[in-house]
Amino acid sequence: MNDEENRLHLWQVFFANPYEWWDNRNCKANPKQPDFRHKDTGEALWLKQYDPPWVKRQLQILDSKMAEGEPVGRRSRVTTWVYCE
Repeated sequence: MNDEENRLHLWQVFFANPYEWWDNRNCKANPKQPDFRHKDTGEALWLKQYDPPWVKRQLQILDSKMAEGEPVGRRSRVTTWVYCE
């Protein structure tokens, strides 16, 4: 897989579960830091001006859902227990 295909694949992984990634867009001390970093693997993604339109559109949708407090692709690693008496 070439670099561009790998990068597009990472965007798909990101959108499948965005809560597994750190969003650094608003707190970057250095512009060379990635916009997103995977919490477990450390893989990094940068927004680029030549990103396909679907990346930018999906980010807009994600940002609006998160601003509304709507859960987006969140999977808990802990099972929810139901207590019955």
